[in-house]
Amino acid sequence: MNFNSPGELVLIDRSENRWRGRAYQLDGDYILTNLPFGVMSIQPDDPEHGLRWARSRGLDVDPDLDGTQKFVPRAEFGRYLEQSVAEALAALEHAGWRVLRVDELAAELNMTGDGVEVRTDTGRRIIVDHLVLCVSDALYQDSYGLQGAQGYFIDPYPVAELVAGIPNCSDVGVIGSGLAAVDVVAGLHARGHRGRIDLFSRNGLLPAVRRRSTPVQPRTLTRATAIKSKLLSLTELVALAAEEVRAAGGDFDRFAEDFLRPEAAPQRLRRQLAELGTGDVTAALLQRALLDAAQDFWCALAEDSKDWLIANAYPHLMSWSSPMPRNNAELLAELIDRGQLNVWAGTAGVAVRDHGFTVQTAYGEVPVEFLVNTVTPARRGFPRKAHGLIDCAVRVGILRPHPRGGVDIDTATGYAIGGDGQVRHTVSVLGELTSGAYFFVTTVPLFVRRANHVAAAIAARSPSSH
Repeated sequence: MNFNSPGELVLIDRSENRWRGRAYQLDGDYILTNLPFGVMSIQPDDPEHGLRWARSRGLDVDPDLDGTQKFVPRAEFGRYLEQSVAEALAALEHAGWRVLRVDELAAELNMTGDGVEVRTDTGRRIIVDHLVLCVSDALYQDSYGLQGAQGYFIDPYPVAELVAGIPNCSDVGVIGSGLAAVDVVAGLHARGHRGRIDLFSRNGLLPAVRRRSTPVQPRTLTRATAIKSKLLSLTELVALAAEEVRAAGGDFDRFAEDFLRPEAAPQRLRRQLAELGTGDVTAALLQRALLDAAQDFWCALAEDSKDWLIANAYPHLMSWSSPMPRNNAELLAELIDRGQLNVWAGTAGVAVRDHGFTVQTAYGEVPVEFLVNTVTPARRGFPRKAHGLIDCAVRVGILRPHPRGGVDIDTATGYAIGGDGQVRHTVSVLGELTSGAYFFVTTVPLFVRRANHVAAAIAARSPSSH
């Protein structure tokens, strides 16, 4: 983003996992990205940036000749983030910018004159012309009130530390059956776990299996279509998706059946693995559209359609939109086939017992010795470590809560909306805090696009850019 003269950039955060966040912290090599490196460039105008970096490190990131995609350990992507940010900061300093690193936590916010005052947890006062809030934390939901129970882990990450504390012969339960649950299974397997592993969820849905790379380009589900659409109904959106798929020769009816009425997890998993070599373009086309235009279509949807999707289709959306790499799917199928892994639907409750837990499912009670929580709520609250900061900002009117979680923002620019309903042109919000206004808040390509929009809005209003 271009500024006509240098400025000052103040970075306020503890150094733990800086630039990596929780998602890309150091962990076992079995914790993989669920997107190929080719779509994870953090340079919005240079889609090959990430690939060049990965190839320079000798990482195997290019698809096989048959289109089978490669996935790297998430810690490697964290290294890419660290190095890319270091290069960007060095470039700013070379251009005359002052970069101030404050190894403290923001604790309070206040409006002051034409800017924002930040008070840190040490009492330090920092006044800035523009503030970007991008805080995150573990958001796993303790659905059954088990925090503090012996043998219960409320957060699975880092998985390498988690599995190191679980005996290899024990029976382990995992609440949830999404990508984080798959990571736990992969970690237990890598450590040589011999005991039973049970995944418990209300729906029993595993992530879909990511299909092979297919060169497809959406023609209907595009950003241009989304931007032109206003108050789009769910019926209209489904009709657009059906039009897109059928025009490309795909089978939309079969996709809709799998989305709405999926088979039991083992059967669905085996079928999707068997279909990896087929020529149906449906999944590849819709997932390409998701990366290109999902955020724009979400903003164009009518509010009642958004509420219905979150209340009735959240697990189905997450299963399909966040598929797992093929090697993870093959591992799950192998463990299911040999009777070591079970996926239970209809989870209704958990009771603490001597030396473990009893989980109530639609098929009866299942005892486990250890229980790992991986449940992410559909409607997210404020990150726990940032509760005081956000509560303060809401109390003084800088921010207001969004009814679907997080804080309210102007979706075109990322500016915060204050308690008086007015746009705060000196405060921008990114990431988990935007989970009510947006649906996909952590997917790398969409996050990079949002960050670019925020930077553009700041540059456009900066006195140094005119």
